[in-house]
Amino acid sequence: MRRQPSDRPENVLALAVAEVDRIKALLSRVTDSRGLVISTGSAEGDTTPPVEAGAHTLYGVKHTRAFRVTDGGGLDIDFEQGQIWMSGTFYSVAASSLTLADDDTSYVFVDNSGAVADNVTGFPGDCWPIAEVTTVGGDITAIADRRSYSAQGVWDGTMDADEILLPRVSGSTYDDVEDANTLFGSAGWFSGGALSDAGGGNINVTAGTGVLRSAATVTTQLLFIDWPASAGNAIPVGTTRYIGVEWNMGVPQV
Repeated sequence: MRRQPSDRPENVLALAVAEVDRIKALLSRVTDSRGLVISTGSAEGDTTPPVEAGAHTLYGVKHTRAFRVTDGGGLDIDFEQGQIWMSGTFYSVAASSLTLADDDTSYVFVDNSGAVADNVTGFPGDCWPIAEVTTVGGDITAIADRRSYSAQGVWDGTMDADEILLPRVSGSTYDDVEDANTLFGSAGWFSGGALSDAGGGNINVTAGTGVLRSAATVTTQLLFIDWPASAGNAIPVGTTRYIGVEWNMGVPQV
């Protein structure tokens, strides 16, 4: 049978004071940033303990599994596949494993050839760090994620749009930024291209900028272009002329 609180004034007051203290405690946990509070109260029994907020790791499993290192048993580590741009070259690295030195700290990284490697001396200057792994007595005792570190110069260079992958269903025909730009865009005007009467049945067109395809298909690459000014374009009497910019074998013109 559920116990009902007494109606006596002193009991009601005691319950009210206890409730105020409970609310103050909950509010203090919110305002001092110690965590998210989830609490349920009742006429009897304790409240549900607060749920503490865990550390939010940018390069943790909730964000990316690329190059994530895990204990493979014994002195072995497993690392997951990943893609990386280093020193002007794009690498796609398959998942694999490494066997580390015993009773030491190993530094695991992607080297300047795009391979995952390790040593016990420290991260080289031309690498992308992955993890520091400690081994003792033939076993791995600690793995410290170092994917948030970036050695100077690792990210120098440029990457083509067709090397930047977008979310996809496995096997899809289109999968990268270049495809998205090509398929979602269309030929168009950005600036310039103003028309003016040049007299004598002629018009002038100012230089301009825009995007254009080299062929009339939706899968032909969409390219940024500039075109030069064009003067003295004749418009015969009694005719209608449509003025535009053509591809012209890669030299756009009015």
